[in-house]
Amino acid sequence: MNLLIELNRFEQFTPAEREVVEYIKQNPKDVLNMSIERLSSESYASPSTIVRMCRKVRTKGYADFKIQLAKSLESQMNLNVEVEENIPIKREMSTSEMMLNILHLHHQALIQTINTVDEKVLENAADAIHKADVISVFGIGNSLVVAEELHYKMRVLGIPVVSHALLGFDTMLSKRKGMKQVAIVISVFGKSIKVRNWMKFLKSEGYTIIYITCNRTGIMRKLADHTIVIDNKEERTLKMGAFASRTAMMYVTDCLYLKVFQKDYDANIAKLHIMAKRTKETDEYLKME
Repeated sequence: MNLLIELNRFEQFTPAEREVVEYIKQNPKDVLNMSIERLSSESYASPSTIVRMCRKVRTKGYADFKIQLAKSLESQMNLNVEVEENIPIKREMSTSEMMLNILHLHHQALIQTINTVDEKVLENAADAIHKADVISVFGIGNSLVVAEELHYKMRVLGIPVVSHALLGFDTMLSKRKGMKQVAIVISVFGKSIKVRNWMKFLKSEGYTIIYITCNRTGIMRKLADHTIVIDNKEERTLKMGAFASRTAMMYVTDCLYLKVFQKDYDANIAKLHIMAKRTKETDEYLKME
């Protein structure tokens, strides 16, 4: 249990309990050394209110609450460790250390991404997708994995989307007259000749281009209509795998998908229910023994 998450669930608290919670969130380290009487005085709440609040966050009482608060603060501090993105393990690392390091790496990537992505660009890209008649998705290597995940999610909603994963098929592109066509191009480094050729061709054919990349410069940004830039420190060649960049790209494409989902929220929720019912009726999954 992460007590800091529990304290953010404001709807479960009374107004008096919320005063206590606000004080704790603003002074968590000080609270660790406070008696219940001192906290009562500082937060202008009765000891009984504090005890009720403690039980609502699934602790046994004030003493147990402070123990859980200390654990949550320690976990939060541990997640602030910076991990080398290209080779995130060392020769002598134990399995538990390696698992924790990867946790830090993904957390680090997510924090960097949410702090750098321009929300307005994300919203404009979602608008373009929502208004499009046809969407084409492009990616190479690890970027293709992210592109295919986005392609699948949009297909589930019945969005007219095409993936150009097979070599050769991407050369068959042409703009259909009178149709709004959007291309989503995903490239971590934005230095591939193939990606450059895609972008130039798509631009010449009048596509609206959404470009998701970690490259803040280069010709591709000038060719795109909406560029979503992600912060990433991975090397292009000397690395064990696309750990941080894949996490960052997945996060951004998930946010993009959810913004599109929101635009027809009720209809899309209904589609999910229909699909779940159809899947159940067609008996596609093995029964649990």
